[in-house]
Amino acid sequence: MKNISLLGVVVVLLSVFSSCSKCYECTRKIAVEVDTDGDGVLETEYVDDTDDVCTADSDEIDNKESQGYTCS
Repeated sequence: MKNISLLGVVVVLLSVFSSCSKCYECTRKIAVEVDTDGDGVLETEYVDDTDDVCTADSDEIDNKESQGYTCS
């Protein structure tokens, strides 16, 4: 009887941990206008925009990627 109870606990724990969220780092390049030398002329620079996303729902990652992010 103990073995069956222990097996039940193990199955429940495995099912809980199998649906845990995974963390992704999502990045994209964005354009930023800056006055690099103070002459009033704006220049466009591209910088990384980073967002950390922890989720168990793959639709959230698909949504970020549809916004131009690359998630890994």
